[in-house]
Amino acid sequence: MKKNQISYFAFFILIILVFNIGFLFLNASTGLALNLKDSKTQLGTAGSSAGYPAEDKEGKNIEYIIGQIIKGVLSFLGVIFLILVIYGGFMWMTAHGNEEQVTKAKKLITEATIGLIIVLSSYLITFYVISKFISAIFETTI
Repeated sequence: MKKNQISYFAFFILIILVFNIGFLFLNASTGLALNLKDSKTQLGTAGSSAGYPAEDKEGKNIEYIIGQIIKGVLSFLGVIFLILVIYGGFMWMTAHGNEEQVTKAKKLITEATIGLIIVLSSYLITFYVISKFISAIFETTI
């Protein structure tokens, strides 16, 4: 294969991976959203019984505000990951046989992927632990 064919092939594979990862996150987030709808009333009940007000000054529930903050942070991290992967792919495609630049691009893509895996794993572990606490308190499943 020629160098141009290899770079086009790498770009094609990168685009396929980005779309597959995007669809994976879309399916996971919609599944989590369906589970979170049932837990909103449970979380509000737990907060009320602990003596915390269910609504803030603007009339929104505290769990809604926390959920929106987490959603915003995860969206921001997803955008950063996408930018890093695109930049790494661009570096790789424009390396023109320079092994040092190819290694740098591979390292960037690998580190971005590892960072995203760590962040999503911590979110999923936290979600699992909190859901188990809620189900133990209310003796229901989320």
